[in-house]
Amino acid sequence: MASPVWQFGVFTFESEGPRLLKEGQVVSLEPKALETLRAFLEQPGRVLDKNTLMARIWPDVVVEETGLARNISLLRKALEDDAATPRYLETVPRKGYRFIAEVTCVESQEEEASRALSASHPWRRWRWVWLAVLVAGFLGWQFYCPSPHAPRQAGRARVAALAFGAEPGLEPLNAGWLELLDAELANRPCFQVVSPDTVRRYEGFHIPSHVMGRVLGLDFLLEGQMQTSGERVYLSARLVDVHSGAMVWSANHDYSRSDFPAKRPEAARRIAEEASSHVRP
Repeated sequence: MASPVWQFGVFTFESEGPRLLKEGQVVSLEPKALETLRAFLEQPGRVLDKNTLMARIWPDVVVEETGLARNISLLRKALEDDAATPRYLETVPRKGYRFIAEVTCVESQEEEASRALSASHPWRRWRWVWLAVLVAGFLGWQFYCPSPHAPRQAGRARVAALAFGAEPGLEPLNAGWLELLDAELANRPCFQVVSPDTVRRYEGFHIPSHVMGRVLGLDFLLEGQMQTSGERVYLSARLVDVHSGAMVWSANHDYSRSDFPAKRPEAARRIAEEASSHVRP
C-alpha cells in the first residue's frame, strides 16, 4: 500500500520520508515538526490537546510544553501562517490546536493502476502468498530445524563467545580475550562451545550475530564491551538467547588497569561461571 500524501493550499505533505513541499519545492523542517504536522493532517478540523500531541510526538520521553510550542512556531513559519489570523493552524484557547485548512489525501497514479491490475488478475495477489509460504518454510528449515550432521550433546547448550568491543588503546588487553573466554566456557558442563575461528569467519563476512547463531544452531551468544575510565578497566558481559533475543544474564566488572593483564584469566572464569549459573539444565 502506498504511503499517504496530503495536499492543502499550495503545500503537499508526503508521509514517506516524510517531507513538506511548497509548489514542488522542499520546505526545510525538523523531524519533530514534520511529525507534528502529520498528526494534524491525519485529523483535520479536530482539536488536538497538548497532552495528545506530546504523547504522539515524544512517546517515550517526558518533555516540557515548550517543545510543542516550538514545533507549532516552526510549522507556522514554514506555512507562512499567522497565529492572529490563521489560514492553517488555529490555536484553541485552553484546549489545544486545530488544523482548519481543507485537506485532501491522495495516492499516486501508480498505486491506483496497481490496484486496478490486481483486481483484474486476482492470481497476482495470491502468488505473493505462495511465495511468502515458501520463504517461511525455507527459513524454518534453515534456522530452526537442527542439522543431522551436527548432533548436540544431551543436556548441553550450544554457545559462542563473540569478540568483545574495545575502545582504542585496549587492543593489547583484548588480544586473546576470546580464547580465554572460550576455554572457561568449555569447562562448564552446561555448555558446548563453538570455536573462536568459526566465529571470526562469520564476523569476517559481516554476517549479523543473530543470523550466525541460528545458522550454527546456537542456543546462546556471549557478548560484551571492554572500556576504561581513568585507571580502571570495565568489562560488561551479557548472555543472549538466540531464539527469542532475550537477555538471560548481564554483569559489569571492573579492574585496575595495571592489574588487569594478570587478572584476565580470573575475569574470564568469573564471567563464564556467572553466565553458566543462569542456564537451565
